[in-house]
Amino acid sequence: MTTALLDELRRRYGIDAEVGESLGGGYECDVFALTSDAGALVVRVSPPWRTLGELAWAYELAAHAARTIPQAVAPLAARDGSRVFSFDSRPVALFPRVPGRTLDRDDPGERDEAARLLARLHCVLPAWPAARPRPYNPRTPELAAARDAVVEPADAELDRFLADRAAAPSIRRVPLHGDFYRGNLLVEGGRITGLIDWDDSRVGSLESELAWSTWELAQAPPPGDALDPERTARFLAVYRDSGGPASPDPAVLVPLIRANLRREVREAARMRAAGAVPDDEYVARALRAFNALRAWSP
Repeated sequence: MTTALLDELRRRYGIDAEVGESLGGGYECDVFALTSDAGALVVRVSPPWRTLGELAWAYELAAHAARTIPQAVAPLAARDGSRVFSFDSRPVALFPRVPGRTLDRDDPGERDEAARLLARLHCVLPAWPAARPRPYNPRTPELAAARDAVVEPADAELDRFLADRAAAPSIRRVPLHGDFYRGNLLVEGGRITGLIDWDDSRVGSLESELAWSTWELAQAPPPGDALDPERTARFLAVYRDSGGPASPDPAVLVPLIRANLRREVREAARMRAAGAVPDDEYVARALRAFNALRAWSP
């Protein structure tokens, strides 16, 4: 955070703010708490490889969700109506600060809260009036080429399953949050107060998001490497009973989980090839889970 950036926030949003504390930012962003005459705020500074076009798309989707889902945390609109701008070649967005801590997936009530919120989200996001493909990021071919150079776990049966789904005209592709997991769910007093981080929003099938959310929220506690049957059944039942439109069939969800675990392993290898240091413990667990789920059944 610099004085120049605070001046730019004042110019764009009409607020006077002071920097509070660094909130870290997870894997790619720098995030800072601000105190201002408009209340508690958060400024999120994305990496330079993110484009304004893709983030404007993601934040417009977040704003659509926030109109009917109070927990959806969307960036504030500037005076000109924009929700993201470029500063020193990095996209910047300003958010309201929402109270809460990261969701505890070992808490049954909080898992139920997440399932209900996901069901609501899956009813609202496909109805986005401005629905369209996510804008193209010029770095996509570069990233794809790097991924293609990585040897990933082989599974011909999984490959056939994914190919069949990709070719099926009945599979709807709709806007998704893209990263619905405990790290992006804030809880206070047993209630979810915020769904944050819309940067990875994308277009895909509802089942793909339900699958990964089920894995993130209903997996067996460490050192387990598979889904907990009771947690899984409960999470899917609450999702279904809350009006969730995606199919809760484990025969569909488990292969989709395994496909995403394989992508996680591949992405870690790509990061290493590019000189970054992935979380080796996480990667090893993802690979164990990929193999363990091959024979998993509820």
